[in-house]
Amino acid sequence: METIAKNNAARANAIIDAYLAWAKNQWWFGMNCGRLLYEKLNLRDATGNNNRQCLVDNILLPEQNYRCCYCMRRIINRLDDASIEHIVPQSTTSNEEMLHYFSARSDGLNAANVCLTTDYVQNGASVPPYPHHVAYHNFVIACRDCNTYRWHKEIEPLFLFAGIKDEVSYNTDTGEVEWLFDPVYANPMPDLPTMEKVGANLPVLKAIRAVWFYSKKNGLSPVTARREDLIYGAWGDSITAQPAMSDEDFEAYLSLNTEEMWNKLLKYDYFG
Repeated sequence: METIAKNNAARANAIIDAYLAWAKNQWWFGMNCGRLLYEKLNLRDATGNNNRQCLVDNILLPEQNYRCCYCMRRIINRLDDASIEHIVPQSTTSNEEMLHYFSARSDGLNAANVCLTTDYVQNGASVPPYPHHVAYHNFVIACRDCNTYRWHKEIEPLFLFAGIKDEVSYNTDTGEVEWLFDPVYANPMPDLPTMEKVGANLPVLKAIRAVWFYSKKNGLSPVTARREDLIYGAWGDSITAQPAMSDEDFEAYLSLNTEEMWNKLLKYDYFG
């Protein structure tokens, strides 16, 4: 997992400012416009540009080095399974829920930059702070699998934490992502099971990472080596390290032996 540096506020907010100036004059703009406000960000502006596409292609994907914020899957462009993830969920309706995300480690995600969309409307629709449905600091890119799995669950925005790469590790035998120390006792590390809530240790993701780790340890490449050799070699290392492997974990290894799943695996070269 890598830290996402949100250093493109000026460029992103220029797009969002122009969009909000237009949106305020639309008939649907009002107390309950949050979802519409986000959906209509996908409209073309006066110059013919799609605002959401511009944000994804030119700002959000590049600042994440074209990787999913959760699983590190490579995402080439907005058509390649990219989706905007709202860190503070669109379903958030109270400032109490909002404040959960404004921790000292959530760089840029704070009350100066982001507010409830309903508060934005009630306070005269001026920025900053930006309504959470379309706030740059509330946007990251996730693959659709991770975005769907997280849904509206309350999480800690680990990918905003400076140094998060040094606080988690990936078991090179089993592919499991693990804390290097118990977050319960390491203030201000999160005390919520975010890894579970975003599916970081789903069996198929562990299997994919284990195959990459096995390949690296043995000087092989998933691009050129026989996939059966890599799958069963990684499975062997995993079951040696964890003899009580579940049926779901074993089935995840078997599922990789198809063109569709192998092509998906190749997008996880971050672990190679």
